[in-house]
Amino acid sequence: KIDPATGRTVISFIKAGYANVSTQKTSGFDASMKLRVPKTAVGDFTFGMEGTYLGSQKQRTTAGGPESQNVGQFAIFGPVVRFKHTTSITWDSGPWNAYLGYNWQSAYLDQDGIREVAPYETWDTALTWSGIKNLKVKLGIRNLTDRNPPFTVQNQYFQVGFDPTYVDPRGRTYRAALEYKFK
Repeated sequence: KIDPATGRTVISFIKAGYANVSTQKTSGFDASMKLRVPKTAVGDFTFGMEGTYLGSQKQRTTAGGPESQNVGQFAIFGPVVRFKHTTSITWDSGPWNAYLGYNWQSAYLDQDGIREVAPYETWDTALTWSGIKNLKVKLGIRNLTDRNPPFTVQNQYFQVGFDPTYVDPRGRTYRAALEYKFK
């Protein structure tokens, strides 16, 4: 509108809607492999590995703006790790089942762009007994070695010193469950 005192146009209101102007292009691969060993005198063994390798993640946050390569760095929504995997061994013998898993994530450049956040690894284990029809008793431990999360200077979340999108800060946790199926 026009200011009557000066005769100049004055902006008194701007209506701007949301627009999706960012882009993200990601390439990589997921792999999952299992190897079952022939039956042994002590039971059946299965070795497994599941992993994700990220070759590239390019992101543009503004229309016509620069494109950034985020793999191995802290990006807008947290760390973009190049590689993560879980390797496991499972044992089955009659009503018993045991699991041991190793989880690993690669390091990344912290939010400050200076320091590297260390790789993170944990071990998990579980034991299941199903000796009664329709009943399973499960016991497990996550983060068996009680590994602390690596330090980070990220400030996107209210947690300080670690990134909740990269690690579980609870340390060693125990699980127990009873499962009964009504048929």
